[in-house]
Amino acid sequence: MKIRTVICANPYCLKDFETTNSKQKFCCLYCKNQAAYWHKQKYYKWEVEIQKGRLNNIRILEELIQRKHNNVNSNELLKMGFDFKIALLPDKDDLNRYVYRFGNLYLVQISKFDFNIIELAKIKFSKNEDN
Repeated sequence: MKIRTVICANPYCLKDFETTNSKQKFCCLYCKNQAAYWHKQKYYKWEVEIQKGRLNNIRILEELIQRKHNNVNSNELLKMGFDFKIALLPDKDDLNRYVYRFGNLYLVQISKFDFNIIELAKIKFSKNEDN
């Protein structure tokens, strides 16, 4: 096998390294991961921010569930750092209430400012009667 010298494709590294693999572009796994991270930050910044916000919202809802606070108002959520702009498009339940899903939790809007937090595991789904 022919050993060749290549410049690392990570723009923050650019070290020379030797390889026998003609497809290898990065000197190490760290450089490969760092280059992927910065690429994602540059071209998909909005998606990265949305994902961070969703994870933060999930963390807040899980904390409230652990403390047995299943009923909460929007002011409490905002004080904890909850970002309502991050929510996906809501579904509506049988009672015509808005339902937002965050991971394995549902946030059900029961009034203009009040919400119920429901764990997905505790929801009972009805069987499809068409089958």
